[in-house]
Amino acid sequence: DNTTGLNELPPIHFHLVGSHGNRRTLKLDGNGYVFSTREDEVHYVTKHLFGVFPVKVAVPTGKQRNVCIPAFAAHKYTTVRNGPVWILGTPLFYEFQVGYDMQATPPAITFVDRPCGSCSGPSF
Repeated sequence: DNTTGLNELPPIHFHLVGSHGNRRTLKLDGNGYVFSTREDEVHYVTKHLFGVFPVKVAVPTGKQRNVCIPAFAAHKYTTVRNGPVWILGTPLFYEFQVGYDMQATPPAITFVDRPCGSCSGPSF
């Protein structure tokens, strides 16, 4: 089972506050915020640029390996009105049913503590 090691990761808690001060904490366990993918294996060789400057170059081996990657990354996006912005995406859609109310002012988002059920989630 490739997901066993993910149980060793700590949960991540997102503390959200709505426009009316309503608070909600969303919890993601390791298997909710780490994805498995394949990547090409490479080895590095030193080549000389213009025959003088040593430069390390990645050379594909023709093999692939399984790697785990976080399902989120740093992204600098700051607004004048609201300050730093977090874009919450795929991990929350796998763990919660997410609803939107675009008619509300400001628009609202809701999270229900169960996956949507339309898919089996990420494959590991």
